[in-house]
Amino acid sequence: SIDGTVAQMDSSGDVDLFCRQLIGSMRTAYGDRLDVVAGEEVETLHSRNGVICGATTKATDSSDRRLRTGDAFVVALGNASYPLCNAMGVACPVYPAKGHLVTVASEIDRSHNLTLHDDGGGGFGYAAPMAFRDNQGRRCYRLSGFVDFELHVDINHRRVNALVNACRKYLPDLEVVDASCCHRPVSADDRPLIGPTK
Repeated sequence: SIDGTVAQMDSSGDVDLFCRQLIGSMRTAYGDRLDVVAGEEVETLHSRNGVICGATTKATDSSDRRLRTGDAFVVALGNASYPLCNAMGVACPVYPAKGHLVTVASEIDRSHNLTLHDDGGGGFGYAAPMAFRDNQGRRCYRLSGFVDFELHVDINHRRVNALVNACRKYLPDLEVVDASCCHRPVSADDRPLIGPTK
């Protein structure tokens, strides 16, 4: 959906917009009690009486470490959430699912997501219009789809070609800009795990 919220027919939205609005809402609700920190990685969580009370962080560009304390912590580390929470004995059933991404450019300017179908009519992916255009002024789209439960992240070119070929039905002039794959965090019902751990 356009505002970053999760719609009934979609299990994702505009992640960047969602994160910015979430931080804005939290700043409104918590004021100066909220500390959003960039450029640091959490190494260890600390607990007292079964409750998380601090985190040791390390700067991403140096070996500087800090102990950060607080009343509440939000763990939003995708696939890295599981080992960090598991070390604390906190349930965090997040699993890595391999997905493919392809960026394409086209002269055709669509303002909504396109559902990609296989030859049998089944949907298996999306083409989402991106906010920016390439250096020729063409609209860029992010194609995503397929889920494979594999530990390696080697690109499966059959998957990439299937996404591109399905998208050509909507964007016949498309040009592939890049392709990649990565592990995406998935919960059992594909919804965020939100709420207190105790």
